Amino acid sequence: MNKPELAEPTAVPSRLSAEGLTAFVVCGMIGVLLLAYREPVLAMVHLWRTSDTYAHGALIPFVTIYLLYQNRNQFFARDARIFWPALLAVLGSGALWAGAALADIEVIQQLAVVAILLGLVLLFYGTARVTTVIFPLCFLFLAVPMGDGLIPPLVEMTADFVVAALRWSGIPVYRDGTSFVIPSGSWSVVSGCSGMRYLMATITVGMLFAYLNYRSIGRRILFVAVAMVVAIVGNWLRAYAIVMIAHLSDMKLALGVDHLIYGWVFFGILIFILMSVGMMWSEPPAADAGINRARHPIRPTPAALFGAVLLGAISLLVWPLFVQHLSNVAEVSPPSIAIAAQDLGPEWRASTPVVDEWKPYYAGDPVRASGNYSSGEHHLGWDVAWYGAQRQGVEVINAANHLVAEKAEPWRLKDAPESTMGPASNPNVTESILRERAGDGQLIVWQWYWVGGHTTTNRLLSKLYELNSLFHGHGNPGASVLVFTLVGAREDLDQARHRLRTQSDRLAQALNAALDRTLSK
Repeated sequence: MNKPELAEPTAVPSRLSAEGLTAFVVCGMIGVLLLAYREPVLAMVHLWRTSDTYAHGALIPFVTIYLLYQNRNQFFARDARIFWPALLAVLGSGALWAGAALADIEVIQQLAVVAILLGLVLLFYGTARVTTVIFPLCFLFLAVPMGDGLIPPLVEMTADFVVAALRWSGIPVYRDGTSFVIPSGSWSVVSGCSGMRYLMATITVGMLFAYLNYRSIGRRILFVAVAMVVAIVGNWLRAYAIVMIAHLSDMKLALGVDHLIYGWVFFGILIFILMSVGMMWSEPPAADAGINRARHPIRPTPAALFGAVLLGAISLLVWPLFVQHLSNVAEVSPPSIAIAAQDLGPEWRASTPVVDEWKPYYAGDPVRASGNYSSGEHHLGWDVAWYGAQRQGVEVINAANHLVAEKAEPWRLKDAPESTMGPASNPNVTESILRERAGDGQLIVWQWYWVGGHTTTNRLLSKLYELNSLFHGHGNPGASVLVFTLVGAREDLDQARHRLRTQSDRLAQALNAALDRTLSK
């Protein structure tokens, strides 16, 4: 009688263990990345939760995971090799993050973190595999809340279109900046009307739609470009429609919650039409050509993985340690500013604030100092917001800093700020014209930034001056400087501007000198 043969234990293929080890290492490195660079990541998550404009960002990682799963066959059929040049991408992206962290530029930090993540994936899987999932990986960049700089021009364009459309409709319009008045009431085009929410959502949906439905790069680019135009023009039509609905209903409709409802319903209809038209030119999905499931692709050896982990960890961690060391600086004491009225001329006298209902807002509670002077019917003033140690959220250049709020303040911004010629001692200034909401009063405000001993009106240059100050051991102090004057009843803007340019020269000299003295303490 033959003995029954015992079945041989089935061995787990070594290629599976190699894949699992590589995946474990990559997940571990991504975990280290998120931990070491947690501040910009947490700030990004916070904006997803609190901003309607960037709420879509919370879905991006899940969409990316889904797209990676959809491309798994192409991905695992290719050779996986350690791509050592990717270390340069990790180091370079880390250096970009470090510079942005020291200069407190949050959006650059977040973009750099995504770039580091892509560099790590490229390091451990190589170019052959990464090319099969390049879109899902790059799609992660859309999770970064960016584009705030587009809001002012979008507001201007929306106001231009609405006013023009109302006039074409036979409705008389009086426009002042981004505010306008029609017979039924007054309106203001604020940041919420810019269409930024529609634009960001449309770009995200449009890129995903184009990737899933088109194969050619040309069609994908064309569809996304058309989607962007549709989003911008659609927002113009939405704003015009809301004003018309309110006007025709004697200001009873489209003013409260229904204002938002109409907007999103209109946007949903536009997206539906856009996709319906886009499907007419969709291309069939490409076959998995060139994938040979019979052969066993090359995987990294344990020794190569260990070397990549070691060098990758060093490339990751060197930058947070560098930033922590360099940014550990003492706060610079605020300047002592004492400017007597006689310093401006014998005709000037100290006065109480003539625009006491106007106070610029700065995030982070900086040290404030101000002065006001009068000479007959002319008034001159200055205001300094001092940051002794800048950091994220407590800084001179911050999106939350503004001269006036968009709503519920006695003063409003008449036109977008523009660069102009200031006093001789500080020739470059940014000019803003403020106007009373309930009167004809106007205020000319000149602004510049003082950072580490340098003056500028350029926001990017101020960040570079901040880095320069840190590297020279002076800390990173900064200040926002304002000088302003009321436009007299018998003056026009050009006359008041000329007077401000002449009279504020000594004022600017004294302010900048007081700020410079803080570096010698």
